[in-house]
Amino acid sequence: MAEDGVSLHLSRLGWKRAMEIVRNHRLWELYLTNEADYAEDHVHEDAEKIEHILEPGIVRQLEQHLDFPELDPHGKPIPQPTHLVAQPLATL
Repeated sequence: MAEDGVSLHLSRLGWKRAMEIVRNHRLWELYLTNEADYAEDHVHEDAEKIEHILEPGIVRQLEQHLDFPELDPHGKPIPQPTHLVAQPLATL
């Protein structure tokens, strides 16, 4: 919901891309906490920088290396490739 009360909607392609970015972000946060010994409260900014440029092959390597995780270091669900479908933003 926008501040003026107008709902915003993404196209299917827009939603898919948004979920890919959320997925990339959360996988990278988990990688940083597990492999680079970052504190959970210090991973967000670095994940913000890389989430847009991770290539699909690197994302698949991260998934495999992290044993296909379901939750990020903060306990939030990592969107799965098979679940990149439209749902309300508030559920993420």
